[in-house]
Amino acid sequence: MLNQDFEIFKKLQLELDIIGDSGSMLHEMRVRIEYYESLLTLFTGRKLLKHKQLIKERIDKWKKRKKNQEIEEIILSLYD
Repeated sequence: MLNQDFEIFKKLQLELDIIGDSGSMLHEMRVRIEYYESLLTLFTGRKLLKHKQLIKERIDKWKKRKKNQEIEEIILSLYD
C-alpha cells in the first residue's frame, strides 16, 4: 500500500538530478518519461489523484524538455 500523504510524496526524490553529458540526452529523457509512465499504474483511487496528477505533470515536463532537445539537436546538426 502506498503512503497517501501527498505532502510527503511531493518531497520524494523520484529521479536523479544528473543527466549524462556525453552524446544525445534524448535517450535519458525517454527513459525518464517511460519511468514516470510506469508509475501511473500505481496511483489508483480518489486518495491518490493528487499523486497521479503530479506524476502526469512530470511526464509533461520531460516531454517538453525532450521536444526542445530534439529541436536543438536538429538545429545544431544543420551547422555541423
